[in-house]
Amino acid sequence: MAVIFPDDVRKWSPEHVKKYLENHVSSSVYNEDDIKKINEQNVHGKAFLRLTETILTNENGPFKIKFGSAIDIIELVEKLVEKQAEFSINIATSVLKIKPQSSEKIKPSKALFTCNHNVINSTVTLALYTLVIYFFGIITSVFVLDNNLGKFPYSESMPDSESLPESWTMRSAQIILYWIDTLLNDSIRVPTGSF
Repeated sequence: MAVIFPDDVRKWSPEHVKKYLENHVSSSVYNEDDIKKINEQNVHGKAFLRLTETILTNENGPFKIKFGSAIDIIELVEKLVEKQAEFSINIATSVLKIKPQSSEKIKPSKALFTCNHNVINSTVTLALYTLVIYFFGIITSVFVLDNNLGKFPYSESMPDSESLPESWTMRSAQIILYWIDTLLNDSIRVPTGSF
């Protein structure tokens, strides 16, 4: 009696999986014993699509199938994964009533594994802006706190201003180094008093 296979591989029963393997046994290295091992584990369509060479060949696993046989079974699994992807795309296009924009067939691998580089670029840009704003906040807060007069404790931890040339970049570097030291040691607290 001919077995009718559902188009959706995920809906296959263990009997469908067994029959599928039996239909391909003549062109493969695996044998009836390997099919029996898979069937004994009640491998249905969803489980069959998730099989890997490691799962099939694992000595401590339920299958313990030889490597060559496992490779042939995995090749069949990969074909079914492609078939399932095409089935899913066909269902999606029929449900959404999407008309193909070209006569070119949609390749499942491209449809399933696209990376949105705009999201990555936006995330990196946001992180850089956050760092710039963070450092700008540190620099401006120090200038506002001591009005560049050296009245607060962090001025004491900086090198003597007379020995260093006066420049905005030098002062900024001193402030950044002070804050890094403060954050690492956490022994000096930022003053919050009135001016």
